[in-house]
Amino acid sequence: MAAPQQMKKEEVGFQQPCSLLTSWRLRITLFCTLGGMVLMIARAQTSFAILCMVQDELPSEGDVKTSNDSARQSGQLDETVSSYQGEFLWDKPFQGLVLSAYFYGYVATLIPAGWLTDRLRNHRVLAVSAVVQAGILALMPELTRLHRYSFIVLRILQGAAASVFFPAFNVVIRNWSGAGEFPLLFGLAWSGTYLGSAAAFPLSSTLCQQHQLGGWTAIYYGSGLGLALWAILACVMLNETPQHMRFISGVEKSFLASHNGDSRSNKEQVLPVSLCVLMRNLQVWIISLSYFVVAWFFAAMNITLPTFMKEGFDFDIEENGFLSALPSLCMCLFVVLGGKMFAYLHVNRGISKTNGRKIMSMIGLLLPSCCMAVLILLPASQRILGVLLSSVAVGASCLVTSAGPVTAAGDLAPQYTGIICGIAASIGNTPGFLVPLVAAAMTPNGTLQEWRWFFSITVALMVLLAVLIGTLWRSELQPFAAAVLPPAAAPGPQPFTGSMEFPTAAPATASGAATEAEAA
Repeated sequence: MAAPQQMKKEEVGFQQPCSLLTSWRLRITLFCTLGGMVLMIARAQTSFAILCMVQDELPSEGDVKTSNDSARQSGQLDETVSSYQGEFLWDKPFQGLVLSAYFYGYVATLIPAGWLTDRLRNHRVLAVSAVVQAGILALMPELTRLHRYSFIVLRILQGAAASVFFPAFNVVIRNWSGAGEFPLLFGLAWSGTYLGSAAAFPLSSTLCQQHQLGGWTAIYYGSGLGLALWAILACVMLNETPQHMRFISGVEKSFLASHNGDSRSNKEQVLPVSLCVLMRNLQVWIISLSYFVVAWFFAAMNITLPTFMKEGFDFDIEENGFLSALPSLCMCLFVVLGGKMFAYLHVNRGISKTNGRKIMSMIGLLLPSCCMAVLILLPASQRILGVLLSSVAVGASCLVTSAGPVTAAGDLAPQYTGIICGIAASIGNTPGFLVPLVAAAMTPNGTLQEWRWFFSITVALMVLLAVLIGTLWRSELQPFAAAVLPPAAAPGPQPFTGSMEFPTAAPATASGAATEAEAA
């Protein structure tokens, strides 16, 4: 009689493992981590580059002359001149348009981007996305000098080109994951986005001061070069599935093939379904709302937290390098830890995917809620404790990303991972627009009490989502993805139409099952 532990492993499809540490699936994951990092640097760098691009309010000629005379006497003329090196006279509203232009292109194209990733080879989608973004970044400096609105157009195009990256990224990681490995590998790959966000400021500020390299232009040329190099390597290293990878060993290929029976790597042609069918599905909405609430929390903590700490606690967090980097470090730690914990619960303990994701979501939502509830009630003198609580809260929320519904599209419909991710991301990215507006409206005087009311909304959203996931979430194959058409009955390629129809599953027939049995 088999031991209970062995029976639990068999229930979740466990077979003889192939070492992860020396495997190609880990190399693919780390390569995607690098890609996410480079992409986020290219995305976030404009927030810092614009400080070097735009002139401050220039003093009068007499003030400049007096300042220069004093600088010559003290040997600091170069520093005085450097403070007026911005090339462009852009007002604050235009600067805001520059910063938001990327997200207009990004959010507007996420659903079509998800549709594309379900139809095309995703390793090619990733490479093309990186190449297009590299070209756009290379054009930005000179075209911006020609006309300022060309910068807006290029930023919109950059966002549109980047919209296909993460849906395709999700599919590639899933196809390269063994049983129970996807949350861990996805968390490891996703940590690159947090590292990129954290690295964007020091890299941008360093390049901005390198006047021999061109100053602010080096920021765009450097990130464009990084994306181009990554795309070249992707053409050699990446493949959507292990079956088409020339470098992988036969043992690892067999191991992955035994666990990826639901992978639609050959992009089977299946019957179309309208976008409305996906939008009416409860589990798709839970994924979208999870993305929305986590993004709201992330935006609230990263966009408004420095202002909250300064106005409510009279503490400038950006003055302390370690404390300012602590939230990013916590996010990288928790997003990987969440994947490992989910894998342990599902593979080692035999807990179902549904219950495993519920458990991780409860931790990832209620722990940050408790931290925030304590934070908003802290006295103004408890500054360091406030930073520590906020860092733990931001990090713990990443458990919902790596092991909660946010990454569960493959549980519902493996062949529609891209479009479901596109729908969720298009809804989930709206807090980037909403949070600053809501925060500004609720904190006109910047008092600690006003900030408490604002963060109370965030806590309430986290608790309500925890209740929703705990009661209604199911990690189960959905009816519209329950079966795939037999290859002989598959229709030809379907052109894209304005109705936004996507492939769906057709019921398996008895004759189809018999044919498969005879072939076996």
